[in-house]
Amino acid sequence: MYRLATYKLRPKPDFIIPGAMKSGTTSMFYYLSRYEKVRPPFRKEIHFFDHNYDEGESWYRSNFPISANVKNGLITGESSPYYLFYPRAPKRIKRVTPEAKIIVLLRDPAERAISHYWHNVRVGTENLNILDAFKEESERISGEEEKIKEDGSYYGYNHVKFSYLERGKYHYQLDRYFRKFERSDVMILKSSSFFESTIESMKKVCNFLGLKYKNREVYRKTNEGEYLKGTPKEVKYWLKTYFEEPNRKLSDKYGVSFE
Repeated sequence: MYRLATYKLRPKPDFIIPGAMKSGTTSMFYYLSRYEKVRPPFRKEIHFFDHNYDEGESWYRSNFPISANVKNGLITGESSPYYLFYPRAPKRIKRVTPEAKIIVLLRDPAERAISHYWHNVRVGTENLNILDAFKEESERISGEEEKIKEDGSYYGYNHVKFSYLERGKYHYQLDRYFRKFERSDVMILKSSSFFESTIESMKKVCNFLGLKYKNREVYRKTNEGEYLKGTPKEVKYWLKTYFEEPNRKLSDKYGVSFE
């Protein structure tokens, strides 16, 4: 109640990490949160611009610390990885936080889809085998985006859970952001570059956010998980073929290549 009552004293976020899911957003948020000039919100995934928008701006701002509103170079931000895929998010973000910087992490869409699938298996929301899950996706999520666009309060369970392939079509998701934000206000990073060259990536992110880079973090390089090593070759080939056209569009429009 206290946080809500003092929402006017609390800032809007200076940066938002909208996704993509399973692409390193948690690591990026964690690394930034450890900077002395960054004051993180009370929870990482606020989900205001997707599931909680009806709570209102006062509720949203109540999630951020008052200290970040002091004019002493402190900033705050959030990371909710459904924002990239959720069709209403860019417009909502621009309306509420027009000055926010956007940091997008993109993972190889085939790897991302596999990781997403095994995440669902682990939490018990997926019963199909991996290839069937991918092949049945279009039927599972059919009409979901249209319902979301028509009704801002609609929660598309299948759109959230079973969008293994559609989330990897990054070009049109980025299109939605660039219709609302200037190119200079959006940073796009490949997850592979972020984890393989974390120091250089964090220097770029700090420069983008106006922070002074300090190498105080022990960056742990992630390696290929067992779920990826154990995925059948025919599934990987199927995904590679499936994403050829979306990847080409991404490369042509935004210069991001996964070849």
